[in-house]
Amino acid sequence: MRELRARACRPRCWPSRGAPAPVAWSGHDAACCVRGRPGGRCNHPERDPARRALVLGDAPSDGKALPLTFDGWIAQVGPAERTQRLPEREYRSPAGVLAASLAVSELFLSFGDISIEAGRRVLAMSLWAPGTDIRDASALGLPVEYLPKSLWVLGLGHLGNAYLWSLGTLPYADPANVTFFLNDYDAVEDENVETCILSRPNDAPGLKTRVCDAWLARRGFRTRLMERAFDGSFRRRRTEPAIDPALALCGFDSNPVRRDLETAGFARVVECGLGSTVSNFDTLSLHTLPNPRSGTMSENRSSPNRLQRPTSMVRGEAALHATGQRPCFRGAIICFT
Repeated sequence: MRELRARACRPRCWPSRGAPAPVAWSGHDAACCVRGRPGGRCNHPERDPARRALVLGDAPSDGKALPLTFDGWIAQVGPAERTQRLPEREYRSPAGVLAASLAVSELFLSFGDISIEAGRRVLAMSLWAPGTDIRDASALGLPVEYLPKSLWVLGLGHLGNAYLWSLGTLPYADPANVTFFLNDYDAVEDENVETCILSRPNDAPGLKTRVCDAWLARRGFRTRLMERAFDGSFRRRRTEPAIDPALALCGFDSNPVRRDLETAGFARVVECGLGSTVSNFDTLSLHTLPNPRSGTMSENRSSPNRLQRPTSMVRGEAALHATGQRPCFRGAIICFT
């Protein structure tokens, strides 16, 4: 998600040159473009043909454009001449989120001269089956009927913000039936405003838990806050009437803290980390616990900790995946300097 906040940090990254602006047309925002007439080209007198453009849907494009598309759990982005629009069956929103993130990342890496391949290659990935060729039938995945009713989000920095923002796009039938348990003890600082998608300048120096809580409340979700450091003494409660969620999404930036996840009592943990150096800042590592290769968290496989359905899940709205049908949205062009 850091690339999505490039505009905020551009004076520090490129003090002597203009940086990619999320909206290149003065006085116009991306929504103006998306609301353009179906199938029409988003022309504007200030449009510079040298600018990069992200193409959504069937909008016409040129050689510098990067179309982004999805299908089921698949996301794809690449040069216009090499990227064909996928069927775009709407199983769930994360595929669209991934496609947009890959596209903005390609623009960022290209503009910063970080990668000569960026903007010239085709990137594709299946969230359902990472590592599988998207042409394989299994890469498409399946429509998901149940969504988590409650879960932990551990660490509310840029990764924790990204978790919550993506969860907020899921089609919960009634967000009031969903509870997110938020854990962090840090306050929002200036650098968080640049890298955390839910933070705004006036949020500092408030606590990260409160900022995320307010964002979720505006969308109808319920929350529980734990404003202390996560450490080896943490234990998930497993008995009535105070049973904590068995699922946790982790965005810690410290390996010692990650090691305490194994004894916390979760049935399933999804843990991410980003690179912290010039050579690996754009890389991501993903782990899930229990790890079948190492046998860790084996005690969490016992019945008291198993993730249950539907008691720990709620139904989402019907998946929009009419076979062979295009979505009603036709297309738009979003330009970047």
